Amino acid sequence: MAARYVENESGAMLRRPELFRLLADCEPGDVLLVEQIDRLPRLTNPDWMKLRAEIDARQLRIVALDLPTSFTLTAPSDEFTSRLFAAVSNMMLDVLKAVARKDYEDRRRCQSEGIARARAAGSYKGPQPRDHRHAPRPSHTARDHR
Repeated sequence: MAARYVENESGAMLRRPELFRLLADCEPGDVLLVEQIDRLPRLTNPDWMKLRAEIDARQLRIVALDLPTSFTLTAPSDEFTSRLFAAVSNMMLDVLKAVARKDYEDRRRCQSEGIARARAAGSYKGPQPRDHRHAPRPSHTARDHR
């Protein structure tokens, strides 16, 4: 059975309701197809280990559209090949997790430095309200429809 789950929480947080709903719905041997591998593991190392333990306990495989080495959808025919694929897949996930987390932390650091420079220059205005989303729509008059 195929299902689609869309998560709106940050990949840097372990508390992600849709991800855990997806995991709860999975059966052993199911494949988790993710759009980009960095969307899954931008977690801190302790949180990543918890998520990995959950995925492993449920006997799930991760296939990512941007990670061609994960594309084998059929189970290998022998024990050696199966273990080899699992080891390579786990290693790649751990490496990509480290890269994704570093990228996340670098972007946050650069953002903080930019805000500090703008504050020092007196040009930082902070987050701006999104009034255009919440403003009432203009009323239409008969004149507007001529």
